[in-house]
Amino acid sequence: MNVYHAIRGTVGLTVIILATSVQAEDSAARVHRGTSGARAQVGHLTPVFTPATFTDQNSGQQYFVALFATETESGVGSVAFALSDAFTPGGPQPGDGLIGLGDARLSFCSTFGPTAQLGVQKGVLSGSPAGAGTRCDEAPSQVVAISSHASACQADVTLHGFAHINAPYPPFVGNLTVDVRVHQQRAAARISVTIHTFTGKIVLSGPLAGPVAIGTCS
Repeated sequence: MNVYHAIRGTVGLTVIILATSVQAEDSAARVHRGTSGARAQVGHLTPVFTPATFTDQNSGQQYFVALFATETESGVGSVAFALSDAFTPGGPQPGDGLIGLGDARLSFCSTFGPTAQLGVQKGVLSGSPAGAGTRCDEAPSQVVAISSHASACQADVTLHGFAHINAPYPPFVGNLTVDVRVHQQRAAARISVTIHTFTGKIVLSGPLAGPVAIGTCS
């Protein structure tokens, strides 16, 4: 690839980055009201990893879900998230991370990976291998906003992750983004999850059963 093609490719990449930035700003605007230092927890990590559950109001399918998020600054934070329609007790242990809740048709995990790098060497466009070093883990610098109002608390999260999806969902494997909202009112909690893939959008929601603690609510 010569320098001319490299410049064209760089311009194209700039456009993609700008478009992505606009989407990120939209997400940030959606959840800009939060409390720095606030935390959200759905499920237990220790002493034994135990996800919470919910039954999707549309399909009747049960899902296992774990969310551990901290708002480090207004609208921004770190998050570990896992979602699956199957769970194998005694699988992941403390320190193993949230990798694979079970042998499922749908499984999702938050991902942490290296920053993409792009450059030109001797007139040839080159960069870091896509996806190299990416793993299921706690993802920093995601959209996280946690708010508390009396007995009602809410966590809004937008994060990147990895998913393996088979039918009856739109088949997909790879990196994607997901929007999560958890609302807690006294002892009752509800979750909504929107998974954005190239083959379709999956929307799940229902009341949560299991450990949930959002902001000042528990």
